[in-house]
Amino acid sequence: MMEKLKRQDDQWIPWEISYSLRTQIRNKRRSIPNALIAVVLPDIEDSYEYFLTYWSYEDKNNEKCVVESINNSNTFDIIKNNMFNQKNPSIERINGRTVYYGESSYMITVKWKDFIIDTDKYINKALGLRDKIGDYIICKKIIKDS
Repeated sequence: MMEKLKRQDDQWIPWEISYSLRTQIRNKRRSIPNALIAVVLPDIEDSYEYFLTYWSYEDKNNEKCVVESINNSNTFDIIKNNMFNQKNPSIERINGRTVYYGESSYMITVKWKDFIIDTDKYINKALGLRDKIGDYIICKKIIKDS
């Protein structure tokens, strides 16, 4: 959670994300950036709606489609900048909203209740994205607050 009175570059979470995305040479071996998973915790009322909401529409075949919306406006910049960062995303405008298809974010998001049920599923999904890291514009640096 963001500490409102501390600058982003002085907080632990942005620093850890930045560090985990570095490419380094250790013992003559080159490391690759880690995969990223944002596990969304429920609020005090056991709701995830502060971060994840859903809306629906009918497609051309009158089929109901449900879209997950992510509210990353209150996250650290390094988190925000590693979401919706695919170089060539598949997008469509629907009812005045931009809808992303597929894995449009390098940092996947998952609700805590889903993550604990099938941890391996989400770890493997994130590792799959890491194998395609070249498809994303990766933000590795903490943006300094002014």
